[in-house]
Amino acid sequence: MRIAFLSCVAILAVACNSSVSTGGEGGGNGTSTSSGSSAASSSGTGGDTCAAPPSPAPFEAGGGETCFERLTQGQTVKVLQGPQGGFHIWLAVGCTGCTSSKTIEYGVKDPATKTWFAMSTPQKVAVDLAGAGWREHAGFTAFLPGVPWDQTTQLPKGSHVLLTAILYGDNNAPVDEIENDVVLGDIEQYSPPCDPEPTTCGLPGGLPCCSLNG
Repeated sequence: MRIAFLSCVAILAVACNSSVSTGGEGGGNGTSTSSGSSAASSSGTGGDTCAAPPSPAPFEAGGGETCFERLTQGQTVKVLQGPQGGFHIWLAVGCTGCTSSKTIEYGVKDPATKTWFAMSTPQKVAVDLAGAGWREHAGFTAFLPGVPWDQTTQLPKGSHVLLTAILYGDNNAPVDEIENDVVLGDIEQYSPPCDPEPTTCGLPGGLPCCSLNG
């Protein structure tokens, strides 16, 4: 139960096993496979203000907190540590010719076993993809294994992980999967933005309330 609690890191518009969010697709190299898991929830950003990548593919998965960022094989990505100690990396998705509403499953896999890392639960979310032609969503938090008080549970800098996104069709069956082989870089502390409006802050799927000190 302690690991589940850490998964509720106070990150941008993310609610642990509660609210449904919006999302999109990401870019990068990968293989097409199929899988499935139980539903969860999360949210992100992106949409009309983000430019489409060059020659976008039908489905892509990459990085990016606010807009989709295409990844290259073996690219180093920064690791974020939230206020409650959990670790994650950003994931974004995008697609061409798809409808605005899709279901995405995402997380990190072990390159050696091609299975989800232990202590890092994949998320499965219903998302609204913003944009026209190229639709995308960014800011998904792909959780990494590890607790801050035990370094033996953490993946060290330089570790390879498969940043993974699975696209589900209208029949709730997986139709495409992207696995980006990325390298974990330095750890950076992350604090989400806050909502200064007391009537909306802290609501499910929304931003946390700002403190009196800003």
